[in-house]
Amino acid sequence: MLCDAKVRAPGFPVNYTCLALVYTAIGREEDARAEIATLLDLVPRFTLKVMHERWATYKTMAEIDRFDNAIRKAGLPER
Repeated sequence: MLCDAKVRAPGFPVNYTCLALVYTAIGREEDARAEIATLLDLVPRFTLKVMHERWATYKTMAEIDRFDNAIRKAGLPER
């Protein structure tokens, strides 16, 4: 369970971004923004650019666009 991952590794940014993406996908945008806000409290310099550079791997441009649009909607800064 992803929430369990947040408990086990509270400083790991991917836990928060993944949950934010899930919340965005199911229409729980307020919860998605809350996850990103918590992430930014823990890791203030975390941005979409950092996410792309360190963790994100994509297979198609459509995947990149879908991810980026959802995570922007949740409030993750670009840079």
